[in-house]
Amino acid sequence: MDPEKCAEMTRRIISGKLAVPFGIRTGVEPSQEMAFKARQQGIQVIAGAAEHLPLATDCSDFVLMVTTICFVDDLGATFAEAWRVLKPGG
Repeated sequence: MDPEKCAEMTRRIISGKLAVPFGIRTGVEPSQEMAFKARQQGIQVIAGAAEHLPLATDCSDFVLMVTTICFVDDLGATFAEAWRVLKPGG
């Protein structure tokens, strides 16, 4: 995928343009600019990165990553963190 298109999709998700219609109310975002835009749409933003999620173990019913893997530095750590925060059976 073209990195510019990937970046635009990410901006739409975190800015709330696509998150809000899907009922996504909370997200982890490393960019202050994108976090600001998301908060304007009513999204609760937690500062952090996919490789080191600032969340408790077994805290989420589901994990959704949309156009995320093209931006992470460590794909293995990203998926390990997603698995760590996912509740059993999630």
